[in-house]
Amino acid sequence: LATTAVGAVTIALIVWLQRTRLGALGLVVAIVAGSALAALFNTSGREVLEVRDIATVPSGLPLITMPVLRDIPALVLPAIALAFVGLVQGAGVSVGFPNEDGTPGDDSQDFIGQGAGNVLAGLFQGMPVGGSMSASSLAVSAGAKSRAALLFAGLTMALVILFLGPVVEFVAMPALAGLLIVVGISTIKPSRVISVAKTGTVPLTVMAITLGLTMLIPLQFAVLVGVGISVILFVVQQSSRLVVKRMIIRDDGTIEEVDAPDELAPNEVVVIHPYGAIFFATASTLIDELPSIGPDSRHSVVILRMRGIDEAGATMLDGLSTYADGLRALDSKLMIVTDNRRVVRQFRVTGALEPIGADNLYLSTTVLGETGRRAYDDAVEWIRQRSEGEEDEP
Repeated sequence: LATTAVGAVTIALIVWLQRTRLGALGLVVAIVAGSALAALFNTSGREVLEVRDIATVPSGLPLITMPVLRDIPALVLPAIALAFVGLVQGAGVSVGFPNEDGTPGDDSQDFIGQGAGNVLAGLFQGMPVGGSMSASSLAVSAGAKSRAALLFAGLTMALVILFLGPVVEFVAMPALAGLLIVVGISTIKPSRVISVAKTGTVPLTVMAITLGLTMLIPLQFAVLVGVGISVILFVVQQSSRLVVKRMIIRDDGTIEEVDAPDELAPNEVVVIHPYGAIFFATASTLIDELPSIGPDSRHSVVILRMRGIDEAGATMLDGLSTYADGLRALDSKLMIVTDNRRVVRQFRVTGALEPIGADNLYLSTTVLGETGRRAYDDAVEWIRQRSEGEEDEP
C-alpha cells in the first residue's frame, strides 16, 4: 500500500502541477514530493524501495575502456537486434516529434548520429541507446525547444552525478515509476494506432504481433521478429499485386490499355506493361502473365516495357530467356524496352540477351513513349518482312 500510494501521489502531482505555473518543473517537484512521502513511510516502518536499495550512484564519471574483443561473437546477434530497435525507434521519434520549423527530418543523418553516439558511449562503458519516444516526450514535456536541450540535459546529469550522487540515491522507485507511467501514457496516440489499423492488413498484423511479443520476450527480440514478419508479409503482399496490361498503339498516336491476351496470335505485336513491384517474388508471376505460346504463334512480337525497374533478378532473366527461346522456335521474338542501364548490363553479362538478341533490347530516352513507339514500329516492319517472305516462297 505504501509503494502504491507513493506512485499514485506522484502521478497525481505530475498531472496537476504541469497545468500550473510550474509547468515542466512540476515533474521535478512531483518526484521530490513522492520521495519525501516514501521517506516518511520508511521512518514509520513501511518500507518503500529507493534507488540506493538497488544501485549505488557513482560519484564520478566513467573513464574510457577498450572493448573486450573475445566477447564480440556472443554479442553479434543482440547487437543486430538492438540496432533494429534503435533505428525503428529513431525513425518513429522523427515522425512523432517533427521539426518545429516544418523542415522534413533526415533519417540517414539521424542514423549516423545514433551510430556514432553508440560507438562513443561504448568506449565509456555506456549501454546501447536509441531514439526513445518516452524520453523525447519527457524532454518536450520539460520544455525542450531544440536538440540543444539534450546537450544541457547531459551536462546537468554529469554535474548531478559529480556533486549530488548521494542525494539521488534517496529518490523513491515508485515515484520514478509514476513518472514513467505518465510519460508512457502520453506517448500513446490513439489516432495513430487507428490510422495504422486502417492502413491495411499488413501494418495491423505487424503492430499487433509486435505488441504481443513485447509482453512475452525481451523488447529487442520482439522488434526484430516484428521487422522480419513485416518483410515477409510485404513480399507476400507485393507478389500478388503484380498486374500485367496490354497497350494497343493506335495509328493516331493514342494508346489503349486492355487486359493482356491469354495466347499470342500469329502476325501480331503485343506490347506488355507490368504494374507493381518487380523482384524475385513477382518474377514468376510476370512470366506466367505473358501471352502463352501456341503452335499458331508465328511471326509475332512481344514487347515488354520494363520502365522504373531498378534491376532484373536471376529468376526473371532465366524466365525471359526461356520465353524468348520459345518465341524463336516459332519464328517470333521478344523485345525489351527499359530505361535502366543496370538492367541492360545484367542482360548482357548473364547471357540472357543471347536468345533475345542485342538488336531487340531498347534503352529508353527521357521522352516518354518515344522508344516504345520505335520498338513497336520496328516490330511491325519485322512482321511485314516475314509475311512478304512467306508469300514469295513457292
